[in-house]
Amino acid sequence: MDDRYAKMWCPAINSWVRVLEVRTLFGSSVARVVPEGGSTVHTVPVATLQAGRTFDLRAALATVAGARTWAALGSDLFLAPLVSEVIPLPHQYRVLRSAMAGFPVRMMLADEVGMGKTIEAGLLLKELKLRGMIERILVLAPKSLLLQWIVEMENHFNEPFELVLPGDWNASVGLRGENAWKRHPQIVTSVDSVKPKEAQRGWSLERLARHNLERFHDIVGAGWDLVIIDESHKIAGASDDVSRYELAKELAKSAPHLLLLTATPHSGKSDAFRRLLALIDPGLFTEGVTMTRELTSCVVIRTEKRTALDGANKPLFAPRTTKLIKVPFGQQHAAQQLLYEEVSTYVIEGYKRAERIGERGWQLLLVLIQRLVSSSTRAVRHFLEQRLEKLLDGSTNEQPLGTDHLADDADLDELAQAVISSAPDSEKERAEVERLLALATRVENEGPDARAEVLYEQMKQIALAEETPSTKFLVFTEFRATQTMLKEFLEQRGYPVATLNGAMEISERRAALDTFRQEAQILISTDAGGEGLNMQFAHVVFNYDLPWNPMRVEQRIGRVDRIGQSQQVTAINLVLQNSVEARLYEIWQEKLETILLEFGVDKTGDVLDSSDATAQFERLARTALLNPEALNNEVDQVVMDIRRAAANASRLHSLYTSPVEERDKAPTVPLHAWVRTMAGDADEPNAVQGEQIDLSAKVIERINALTPFFAAGKPIPLLTLEGMGFPLVGWFSL
Repeated sequence: MDDRYAKMWCPAINSWVRVLEVRTLFGSSVARVVPEGGSTVHTVPVATLQAGRTFDLRAALATVAGARTWAALGSDLFLAPLVSEVIPLPHQYRVLRSAMAGFPVRMMLADEVGMGKTIEAGLLLKELKLRGMIERILVLAPKSLLLQWIVEMENHFNEPFELVLPGDWNASVGLRGENAWKRHPQIVTSVDSVKPKEAQRGWSLERLARHNLERFHDIVGAGWDLVIIDESHKIAGASDDVSRYELAKELAKSAPHLLLLTATPHSGKSDAFRRLLALIDPGLFTEGVTMTRELTSCVVIRTEKRTALDGANKPLFAPRTTKLIKVPFGQQHAAQQLLYEEVSTYVIEGYKRAERIGERGWQLLLVLIQRLVSSSTRAVRHFLEQRLEKLLDGSTNEQPLGTDHLADDADLDELAQAVISSAPDSEKERAEVERLLALATRVENEGPDARAEVLYEQMKQIALAEETPSTKFLVFTEFRATQTMLKEFLEQRGYPVATLNGAMEISERRAALDTFRQEAQILISTDAGGEGLNMQFAHVVFNYDLPWNPMRVEQRIGRVDRIGQSQQVTAINLVLQNSVEARLYEIWQEKLETILLEFGVDKTGDVLDSSDATAQFERLARTALLNPEALNNEVDQVVMDIRRAAANASRLHSLYTSPVEERDKAPTVPLHAWVRTMAGDADEPNAVQGEQIDLSAKVIERINALTPFFAAGKPIPLLTLEGMGFPLVGWFSL
């Protein structure tokens, strides 16, 4: 038989060959072959030739993985991703590289909302711990974000943090001379709980000053290795001597490592931005310093949603859809329309009267009533009941006038309690409150609000269109009374419902979130309740009532439009037709859209998410209610102010934001996947394709054995790796 040019595998010369001739030599069959691509003729036993190459795929993968891992040991190896329950994205690897390139680690992580800043901070603290550089960690965050920190550090990094709220301590808890902050090595606490008290009922000024000083020295002197301040833009203050900034400044000085987290680092104001950067390096960012890219880019790192890539180097976020639905008052809701009009008239007349006599507390109360009647009949009825009780009681005011004493993340229900207690009363007001309360009670007894019925119909339509009856819905409202009403309304129609609000304890919020993830189809949340939580397992958001600041709507949607979202996000805004909210929304859709297109939401968001912008929006809302004919002129002025601030924000962004063409690219295969394959823990060859890796105890033990070398800055000898069982054969043959 002529086997000329047959293609075979020849182990003797480790190559594919062409068979030229087969013949018998001394009683054995031999073949004359030529290597593929060569010209030298070899004679080999026919029995050694193979129709296809056979080899141990696991051994081959281990060899390749070993080579990749060994190469990484001398360059870009990070231990945290290897032992954490999270696969870092390209921009998160960049944070690790940038922060760990210098010592100590002092950085501002300024990614946009939903980009995983908490994960980045977790990777850094884990890396520092694995290298033996830190032990004691303090996280300062707004109250609404405490749950997120505890859950994510525990679930993703196996790092338990203790929740400490000093307001819970009393004289019987701590021993004399004991610094209670030293009881736990890793603590999460609220910013507002540790800032100096401005007043305490029954305390003299001397006692108050002594208390603040002792608490200040205790927390600063607790020996922190790493301090993390989340939402750090809120502590920048208006000057260097604001008490909250003073505390942050001393904590920053006391700890070698510092991380500032914020999606809006400057609000378009360069002085506030400089004050934050001065916490990182007070010598470099002194007052009056000229801010340059060379200065800021080494301590600030930011990734924007529009430039972020996933592990496959594809856009990380899909476009989302937003829909506005104007809810009319139909014939069956004539009584609700009457209530809205009567309350609006009461508010307008009362506000103008309060303005003439300078009653600030009454003005706050009246504006709040307008927001309540726009939310739901239940909300305004509940408020009127509380106000009437206060008017009939006639007790003296104990709360400070206004809202200055409230925490930054206080919700509107807390504001309601403040103005109920602080606003003055009169006989005329009591009569009006009684009349409106009777009307609200009648409206509620007649049936559901018009907007609740539209919400229900929209949910049914979406589930039908998606062909998924179990579609999960996230519903936001500003008031707990509206939340309670919606829960009752939707449960009566067969929906399992969970609720979140700012009054809940950390454990209650965690339980509510778990219920929504596992059992409930709907979660109804207030702004304070949902802030900071990750809900990527849902993709449909209803804004049942709209905040006056459009940035708050963006933050609501950001609860689902964040890393890990696998579906296109849909946001539906519900407004009452011809209401104050509807007029404001229409104006912002037209006017604000031009600014967003001009500067981008990432830069405009810095401006909108500020106390100045919130005050402007509230002023516009009052104008829309009290003097609608002047609204367009006032909007033009506000838009001009926002455009000016956005231009300044854009300039500040250019100091630290990377151009689009410098987007982070993902490694072809994540290092942790090579490590698992190298260690023989991969069940299938596709284990190197980058899916979530569950590292075995054996691999973790091996990785941990490397940390002393990193901590000491020493090279890792081959014998150390070989002794741990890493396959070294063939590592350098690729």
